[in-house]
Amino acid sequence: MDSVVAKPSTSRLAIWSLVAALSTVVGPVMAEVMKSFGPIAALWRLALAGPVVAIVLGISALRRIKRSDGSVAGRGFAVAGITLGVLAIVAFVGLAVLLVLAFRSFTF
Repeated sequence: MDSVVAKPSTSRLAIWSLVAALSTVVGPVMAEVMKSFGPIAALWRLALAGPVVAIVLGISALRRIKRSDGSVAGRGFAVAGITLGVLAIVAFVGLAVLLVLAFRSFTF
């Protein structure tokens, strides 16, 4: 008899990790495009929360995927979310350092 092997389901945490990481880019762009629409312009805040949420969800997803013994997939989504989250934080810190150094040279 042949046994039927169930296809592993994709981790929702992994997918949301990638979505949160991508919101880092999409949030500020949408806020700029929709400036005149009031509450929608608050999307820029996603740029600050997105990377942290992406990293936390991605790590949690990787742990669940590892414990599932093959019944849950989505490792690529989780790794992509974590990677983009870390890159976004590095970019924010680098930009902040550049801005501080730029404004230190000005005298008011």
